[in-house]
Amino acid sequence: MQVMNYTESYVDRFLKNLSKASEFIFDPAERLHTLVNTWDLKLRREFLEMVKQIRSSVTLDRLTDLIVRGQIDQAFAEAEAYVLKFADATNEAFTSSARSTADFYNTAGIAVTFDRVNTRAVEAMQQNQLRLVREFLDEQRRVTRQAMVEGISQGLNPRDQARMFRDSIGLTERQERAVARYRTQLEQNDLSALRRQLRDRRFDRTFRRAVKDGKFLNDEQIDRMVGRYRERYIKYRSEVIARTEALRSTHQGNEELYRQAFETGKLNPEEVVRGWSTEIDGRERPHHHSMNGQERGVNEPFVSPLGNSLMYPGDPKAPAEETVQCRCSVWTRVRRLENA
Repeated sequence: MQVMNYTESYVDRFLKNLSKASEFIFDPAERLHTLVNTWDLKLRREFLEMVKQIRSSVTLDRLTDLIVRGQIDQAFAEAEAYVLKFADATNEAFTSSARSTADFYNTAGIAVTFDRVNTRAVEAMQQNQLRLVREFLDEQRRVTRQAMVEGISQGLNPRDQARMFRDSIGLTERQERAVARYRTQLEQNDLSALRRQLRDRRFDRTFRRAVKDGKFLNDEQIDRMVGRYRERYIKYRSEVIARTEALRSTHQGNEELYRQAFETGKLNPEEVVRGWSTEIDGRERPHHHSMNGQERGVNEPFVSPLGNSLMYPGDPKAPAEETVQCRCSVWTRVRRLENA
């Protein structure tokens, strides 16, 4: 229902602008917000599918053999193709956003087109692709190294180490440590395990009873509980990455369309004003709350109270404290051109 409300608001405001025959065209933040929400859901599914495919691409027998021969990097090389597929999906969000912006102005009577093979656009998408692949594989190598060290310290054989490697796929180093601590808590009948938000609460009664009776869960029960906890953590990570990348790609595509429109003379950059729109619902960043309504010209960055500059929400050059799971957007006001 939320997406529908945004869409209705966008249509209402657009029609209102047309009916007033204003000298300005107003492109509301809700249009981009709706696109971000749409790609957010799609990228979540793409991320989970990527993890699933990586896990199934290398059998335990082959992974065990790679560990024995000290060639674990080969597994990462094979995983790269699946990460690239996820990165391609973010580029689809980029082009989808650019085309949506072009359609918006075409409806307003300004013939704007998006050139997907524009050198700058291609370079931006390639950089996004390389960044995502590098970030995911670098993080996965750290997680794998951590899991391998843990396996060796526990005296696990190569096959069990291979299983730990496969189970760790999709998690960050910090998240893998959290999963390991959760297992330890269950093994030690530590009730603090019940304070973990991502646990499957359906197991709580069984765990409480075991602690009360002075008994311990068996290995099968612990594996099942830890498995559920791990999958929920991977799902949570998919939500964080999807939201961040959907926001970034959508706004990048939007910005690229405007640049191309300026280059072709369809829009005049001196007659364009952009505004920061914060989704205010009590969950927004305090420093983004104060940015709501901040206005800037085309080449002027928005400025956060933290001192960071952002050309748009999700700007890849801005630090994570400004971009991860951000839900802000931008609106744009353009003076109509007489001969558009």
